[in-house]
Amino acid sequence: MNDVATSYPSLVPNVYEGPAGFWTFGGRMAGTPCISIGRLLPNTSTIRGGNYGGVLALFSEAGDEVVVVSALNSFMVNSLVHRRNDDPQGDDSHPGTLDFGLLGSIRQIDDPDFTLETVLL
Repeated sequence: MNDVATSYPSLVPNVYEGPAGFWTFGGRMAGTPCISIGRLLPNTSTIRGGNYGGVLALFSEAGDEVVVVSALNSFMVNSLVHRRNDDPQGDDSHPGTLDFGLLGSIRQIDDPDFTLETVLL
């Protein structure tokens, strides 16, 4: 399932300021590397999340501005989803939103000390 049950942080990249790109690296337990590179647009569908998600880097066309987003803990259940313009669960006022959070297929957490942390660099 490529969705999140909770979302924090949520980023709305301003792709209208000029061309921007993305790079993702992930894969199911690193056994099947899933690398995606492309131009970041509100309808870009190659940003991987769910079981195949991983580290995400967003960068300006010149490459002089970069933001890296990654799970800081709970890697197996920390996920991201890219809300495209045509996403029925997306916010029409913010096309292209990147939501980071708990993997959408998780229905219960039994550990009272569970934490889910995401780092932005």
